[in-house]
Amino acid sequence: MNRRTYLIAAIIFLLIVVLFGYFMLSKKQPTVIIGDKKFQVLIADSESERIQGLSGRSSLKENEGMLFLYPQATTATFWMKDMQFDLDFIFIRNGIVVDLAEEIVSPEGDEPPETISTSEKFDAALEVPAGTVQRLTISIGDIVTYSL
Repeated sequence: MNRRTYLIAAIIFLLIVVLFGYFMLSKKQPTVIIGDKKFQVLIADSESERIQGLSGRSSLKENEGMLFLYPQATTATFWMKDMQFDLDFIFIRNGIVVDLAEEIVSPEGDEPPETISTSEKFDAALEVPAGTVQRLTISIGDIVTYSL
């Protein structure tokens, strides 16, 4: 091959690398905003993802969480099976915090996992590291927005 062919191949390769990099950087991490507090979230919107939840994970960073989305308002129960760290739960309906469950402890050894429920119907639940609700003064009635 001559120099011109190598040059064209190099230009095409660079274009592919630039386009791939742009695509990867433009993929936004889903976020949940409660008042002025922003969380980067993992989404659990299928039955299998909701069952798995954060089980088996070793931790979440300070402003990370998992957002459980439901097709309609529910009173689903959560449990701390196979959890390795403590959680706060923020229950949301129609973009408003409707209930909170704080400092839910992960099981140790052979302890049975704790279950978490609320009498309030919700269409989303956000799990965040324990202490987050108090640290950020999240309250029932706070407005919630999503960027998914």
